[in-house]
Amino acid sequence: GGGRGLVGWLVGTTTAMRSTYTLVRCIAHSGTGDVFLGEDDQTGRTVAIHVVDVENVDRKSLGSGSKRIAQYSQCRSPHVKAFVSSYVLPRTTKLCIVSEYLDHSMSDVLQASAQPMSEAAVSEAIRVVLAGLRYL
Repeated sequence: GGGRGLVGWLVGTTTAMRSTYTLVRCIAHSGTGDVFLGEDDQTGRTVAIHVVDVENVDRKSLGSGSKRIAQYSQCRSPHVKAFVSSYVLPRTTKLCIVSEYLDHSMSDVLQASAQPMSEAAVSEAIRVVLAGLRYL
């Protein structure tokens, strides 16, 4: 920590808020916080913003979470959702983790089709997942 406090310790050296983001709408809830569809005010790029209130997270989870953020920020693969930045909302204990927005999941693809996936489609899906896992 070095006197920076828990939030400063958690964020560490991640990218400072160089852009501002507009929260468009909540797209998911998790045990650690809410995920919002957001927009970069400078570029118009669509992003996902996971908002976590670090005051409501136990210290052990904060430690493992900070390690995951550090690892995630170093990922450079087309098979892994891209980390954009992280920042703390001013005058709060809310940590925002900004990442590339992926508008479809494998579940969405499966639910959209009345037909079972072809063997070739299943093979491609598995290939992409394995490529991501190999990278990690």
